[in-house]
Amino acid sequence: MAGLARNRTCRAAPQAPSRRRFPSALLAGFFFAGAMPKGPPFGFERDVLLVLLSPSFERVDARSVSGSLPVFGQHERWMSWRRRA
Repeated sequence: MAGLARNRTCRAAPQAPSRRRFPSALLAGFFFAGAMPKGPPFGFERDVLLVLLSPSFERVDARSVSGSLPVFGQHERWMSWRRRA
């Protein structure tokens, strides 16, 4: 036991990547656009998403998705956002 205590090291928590290192980072994925009273899926109104992301990101692409699962219906969208400088 004494040997284990002697070899322990403390590590600092990892830091989030800075904006300077990734100035034009992309956020891309499937988003469920449509308010749902219960989830999953947990939806959102598009206007709300714009309000939340617009200060830091600009929308680059938004398109409908074909072949979605029935639970997602026509509400699933593919969106890409680029970080603002």
